[in-house]
Amino acid sequence: MPAIKLQGISPMEKQHRIVSLDVLRGISLFFILIANVLVFSGYYFLDESLKQQYATYDLDAWLFDAIKILVEAKFYTLFSLLFGIGFYIQLQRFKSSSSFPKYMLRRMSILLLIGLVHMFFIWLGDILALYAILGMVLILFHKWSDRKLLIMAISLLILPILHVAFMQEVGVYLGGLFGQFNAYVYSLDGAPPKDPNVFVVLEFTRTQDWQFYWQVKLVDPVIRLAILIADTRFFKVLGIFMIGLVIGRHIFHHGLLENTRLLKRTLFWGFIIGLPANIGMTILSNAETNSASNAILHAVLGTLGIVPLTLAYAAGIVLMLNNGGRWLLAFAFAGRMALTNYIMQSIICITLFYGIGLGWAGRFGLLSILLIVTLIFLFQILFSFIYLRYVNQGPLEYLWRMSIQKHK
Repeated sequence: MPAIKLQGISPMEKQHRIVSLDVLRGISLFFILIANVLVFSGYYFLDESLKQQYATYDLDAWLFDAIKILVEAKFYTLFSLLFGIGFYIQLQRFKSSSSFPKYMLRRMSILLLIGLVHMFFIWLGDILALYAILGMVLILFHKWSDRKLLIMAISLLILPILHVAFMQEVGVYLGGLFGQFNAYVYSLDGAPPKDPNVFVVLEFTRTQDWQFYWQVKLVDPVIRLAILIADTRFFKVLGIFMIGLVIGRHIFHHGLLENTRLLKRTLFWGFIIGLPANIGMTILSNAETNSASNAILHAVLGTLGIVPLTLAYAAGIVLMLNNGGRWLLAFAFAGRMALTNYIMQSIICITLFYGIGLGWAGRFGLLSILLIVTLIFLFQILFSFIYLRYVNQGPLEYLWRMSIQKHK
């Protein structure tokens, strides 16, 4: 694949887009929605006795483990890789890299604002604010060599293991912060405090009281920060960004997307290494014992398993596209409007599942929830297809670009 040079900062024309990346973005959005809907619907927080009320309970239990093994964390990782690749695409649009940091800083500042609005006013689980902050950090490394970037990325991906080991050794956890948040939530309606180690998502999801909803909504980003710290997500995502930056260089200058041999090797070894590690993580997460050794082993398996399996997915999808898998091109329409569709997913799910909307949380088993998710995403593909027939960018993508140009 020849090197692709894009000048200026106008949106890329259709012929300049790399369709494989749009397909990967669209597929990432679909499976991110599958992972997120477990929280939106409240299913993730249901007691086993409540799950047993559904006729599809046995199948639901199998599907839940399948999501843990094959989906959970893998597609936000793929989305993060694509962010790093997109970062390099933005760099390619400049004749001189000297003007790039200032432009990217503006770009990330606007994305941070979008992410904070999403987090505070729409959904706790926002990823955009984190991407924006780490995108600013990535600017500092955009001139590093591939070797230095990969060494730093591997180091960052190993840090979560050291973090968990340190937490286990000194006994310092973030449970106290979760407990304080729970106490605050229950103080709002006078209910007695419950288990301080359980995040009260289900009760918040089901509330029909708008005042209570907004009182919680304006403080629950504190919980999001605690989750990101406890999960060492800052290290992981920055490391994945760096890998994506290296991949972006090889896409543009070394024909990576057409290197069938390398793609097949990535597919093979990604599954050989990643799949057993993710199965092991699921077994450990389902275990009733929460020993220090289990926590450290879980972190080790996460480091070994998530990125390799994600790379295997990406390689497999590109190989299918290169070998006539044209049905995958439908995902490209949603992928071209990734920002719009990501925010739209939150709005649709809150409308369907939350008590302030239709109140579907807790009404359906996992199989039914996944069918609902599939319908939501099919709607997004159709909406994106129709919208992009008339406009070259999604509505939020357009506003993002115009905001950047306005603040030059």
